Amino acid sequence: REDTVRRGGRREDLLMNHVESHLSSLQRRVLAWDYFAIRGAGEGEREDDDGDAATAATRDATSSTAHHVRCVDVPLTFTSAREYVETYEPLLLEEAAAIVRRGEDDEKERRSRVCGVVDVSRGEEFHSAKFALVDTDASEFHDNDLVLLSRACVDDSNDEAAYEKAREAHALGVVEGRDAKNVLIVRLHLPDASSAEARRDSAKRSKSDDGNAKSGKHSEHDYKRFRTVRNALTAVKGQRWHLKNLANLSTVTREWLAIHAFPALPYASTILKAKPTEAVEAATSKNAWTMPDGLKREIEHAYNDSQVKALGAALNRDPLVLIQGPPGTGKTRTILSLLSVLLHSTPSSGSRTHVDFESYARMRAASTHLTLEEKKTEWARASPWLAGVSNPRDAPPLVAQNKTFHGTHGGRPSSESITSARVPAAPQTQQAHLLGSDAYKRLKILVCAPSNSALDEIVLRIIQNGLIDGSGSTYSPTIVRVGVSVHHSVQSVSMEELVAQRVGEMGAHGDAVRKFEAAIERDRLKQAILEEATVVCSTLSFSGSGMFARMSKPFDAVIIDEAAQAVEPSTLVPLCYGAKQVFLVGDPQKQR
Repeated sequence: REDTVRRGGRREDLLMNHVESHLSSLQRRVLAWDYFAIRGAGEGEREDDDGDAATAATRDATSSTAHHVRCVDVPLTFTSAREYVETYEPLLLEEAAAIVRRGEDDEKERRSRVCGVVDVSRGEEFHSAKFALVDTDASEFHDNDLVLLSRACVDDSNDEAAYEKAREAHALGVVEGRDAKNVLIVRLHLPDASSAEARRDSAKRSKSDDGNAKSGKHSEHDYKRFRTVRNALTAVKGQRWHLKNLANLSTVTREWLAIHAFPALPYASTILKAKPTEAVEAATSKNAWTMPDGLKREIEHAYNDSQVKALGAALNRDPLVLIQGPPGTGKTRTILSLLSVLLHSTPSSGSRTHVDFESYARMRAASTHLTLEEKKTEWARASPWLAGVSNPRDAPPLVAQNKTFHGTHGGRPSSESITSARVPAAPQTQQAHLLGSDAYKRLKILVCAPSNSALDEIVLRIIQNGLIDGSGSTYSPTIVRVGVSVHHSVQSVSMEELVAQRVGEMGAHGDAVRKFEAAIERDRLKQAILEEATVVCSTLSFSGSGMFARMSKPFDAVIIDEAAQAVEPSTLVPLCYGAKQVFLVGDPQKQR
């Protein structure tokens, strides 16, 4: 058991290292950009629609980190996962630059905020700087915000002196968290021209058409700017700087991590070749499931032939299914029936795993044979409580003496004072039973959409109409709507509302805990609600948040509505949790 825990810990460590490596790769590129060159490129593109020519004409002549990306047309098929990643990387970088430029065009443009340097530390690749702001200003910044750090205020575009000062000493950073309510922790990338890391980055820069490295290396102006910021940050503690919130990079970051996780997806080959592989086709023919009679009658009565045919893909256990239909053809109703089929169908007799009895016989013959007495000894060691010894897992936890518990129902201690160090375990009265061959595990399904409005429409339909169980009866599933900007019509199943209800049920105990402890308890409740829900609804972007990564049970299926309205990297975000089936529902003819 300890070996299993250690292996699990190693896997988690490897996963975190994998994520941190790709996250650092994105931040190295974005945080090295020259902010003023990006703005200039955007203005040039708005004046001239001639694509790359317009961009090249407006690049800052003194800076090579003015956001150089070479975007190509996305092919229908790919020769390898590497080609797939290399195709979408520059598109996501272009999207990040576009987000920055859109922020500048916002009517409610965010203003620069004065801050002071509290501390600066240098890691292997990045600097971590702490900045103190007044409380009201600090509240405008959030984790993963892209910020502009400059020595002068850049709010007034007519102030040429301030612009020139900021141009010479500025850098982009990402908000990593807080050291206090009004102290932000900002990650910066300020490479040194002589560092090995800078040489490695230079080697990874984009290639020109003739294969030679083009002027993708940091220019002398870039290194001078990095050096100026480094020296100024460490010169005087408390020195005055300006922070400007440009945009939030959460969506781009999640999509970046998703395309790098793409090669490990079980249906990566299907996506690369744009058709099912032979192995997948053979597997689905053996893995067909069966609808219970009551559910089947309701489905055949309420849905037309094309909708029933679409549900057949769920029964065949096809790993990747496309459901296409023009507006008004009942795609949302089909999603509801799809949920019912996925949750209540059972494996058919033909879907049982084939057993190779010859290999099994050889394995048994090669195994070590134990005598009856040796078997009894091993059984007694594995289950000592069968001989009257108390099972340590059934004993209550150690408690402090004379500690009073305010009990609730469900087997927890009552309000009586507990004076002993450990309470003896109660005798076991419940017998363990093996599940029958017809039993099946409860599935967990993630429903996603590109926008909050499209997602809330599905949630509302589930709340109003319910799902159909195996007997053909309508019921309300355990559902949670995760994310922000929840419509009031589905507020009752939103994560925040469900957490508030449970906190309210805690009564005075919930009011007595300190704010820090209350925040931790709310996070635990959120995770518990997410684990308990059968149907989880989230936007594509929010499905990449940390709470999903901490789930103990992966999703069995993912349904993406309005899939044709989403960019491809965003559809990969919810697929990174190991779902066995993915359903893409939408209309490719509908304009975005």
